Amino acid sequence: MQIEIITPNATQLREQIFKAVKNGSLETWKIAQSEDDKYLLTPVGAQFYNNILLRFEVLPFSKNLTIHPTHWRTQEQSSDALIAIVLGMITAALLTHFSTDFTRLETK
Repeated sequence: MQIEIITPNATQLREQIFKAVKNGSLETWKIAQSEDDKYLLTPVGAQFYNNILLRFEVLPFSKNLTIHPTHWRTQEQSSDALIAIVLGMITAALLTHFSTDFTRLETK
């Protein structure tokens, strides 16, 4: 599962999302610290925190921002049901706070 966000400027949208987490506008999310990927979010809810991570990826020459669920290498992957809940949570946040910054989003 993943979310594909079609937007005129994927890099800018990604930066806006992470800025909103840093300044507290998206208060139910935290930035997860990783050595190799600085674009990870995790929900703050105890059942999800650091168990389900969302990686925000912009491919070169792409207008799309893709959100991939992932997990730490030392942990088992969460169930599809929990991943679907977290993807629903980030979708709600995107529609609430950034709906004018993208054309559409798709789940795949």
